[in-house]
Amino acid sequence: MKLAILVTNINSQGGVARVISNLANEFAEKKDINVEIISVFKQNSKLEYSFNERISLKYLDLDMDLPINKIKKQIVFSKEVNKVINEGNYNIVLSTNAFLNMYAVLFKNKKSKTKIIGSEHGAYTHLGSGWRAITKILYKRLDSFVLLTEKEKDKYKEYTKDIQVIPNMMTFESDEISDLEHKNIISVGRIDENKNISNLVDVFKLVSEKADEWTLTICGSGEKEDVELIKEKIKEYNLNKKIILKDFTNNIKKEFLNSAIFVMTSKSEGLPMVMIEASSLGLPCISYDILTGPSDIIQNNKSGYLIEPFDTEKMAEGILDLIYNKEKMIEFSKHAKKASHRFKKDLIVEKWIKLFDSLN
Repeated sequence: MKLAILVTNINSQGGVARVISNLANEFAEKKDINVEIISVFKQNSKLEYSFNERISLKYLDLDMDLPINKIKKQIVFSKEVNKVINEGNYNIVLSTNAFLNMYAVLFKNKKSKTKIIGSEHGAYTHLGSGWRAITKILYKRLDSFVLLTEKEKDKYKEYTKDIQVIPNMMTFESDEISDLEHKNIISVGRIDENKNISNLVDVFKLVSEKADEWTLTICGSGEKEDVELIKEKIKEYNLNKKIILKDFTNNIKKEFLNSAIFVMTSKSEGLPMVMIEASSLGLPCISYDILTGPSDIIQNNKSGYLIEPFDTEKMAEGILDLIYNKEKMIEFSKHAKKASHRFKKDLIVEKWIKLFDSLN
């Protein structure tokens, strides 16, 4: 089987690129699957993740800054993507976000036998109403559509008939578990408006007032101006020695093992890989109870806490509750580790292979 995975920018540091790299590597281990990754853009000079030598990479390297309006630009991009798909003679094309899903079917050759699987990694609301109206029309041309969680399945029932739910898988499987002895809270994610890191700093300010010996590590990069705003707030709160900002790292496992609590303050998520990873290493997780994502991973009051969005004081109270109650922290840790097993690689890859087989 010849499989193409269509991605926006495989050189990205983001979670989607990490998910795709892991999936592609697992698929490539299957001798009957030839994997090619088609990256529409090439915004960074190097790959952040490693790939099996059997995987081929193809960059379309399209110009994001074409001097034309948005609609015309999407049409140009769609034609270029379809040209590659039609020439590639693929059995299956797996597309990985809403715009790519539209590109893959808009100008698809009617005689083509290639099956198109669409998928989305973000929340339903991440796309504006205008574009959603277009997806409602174009998604009917997909051969199958994959979501990360059951919660948003009903929203798409009028879009396409074949909807599958396949969650993200663990990026690593380990018997290791945090000893919970490091008095460090960790958060991982891009420093931007959606990840709501400014609120995280506000939360930690309240925590630090009552648990002065604890630190916060934030792993992630962002636009220079966004990072500077966070640094200014940290300085304003006099937390320079308590909050550690670290760039993106491929060895996130080490950071988790040197922490005791994982915290997420995002405004929206699909199914956050970093939370699955943190849980797999026994970190109790605390997050705002946003529409999708955290509640699919955290068992409230069992493996962590789901907090009313975006109640800063309640979030701080949840963190402090674990800091003050080591027995509860240990119990949450055990449940987090156990609950993460449903995201094991073998289980998730099996779901994908079953889907591929049904289309072939």
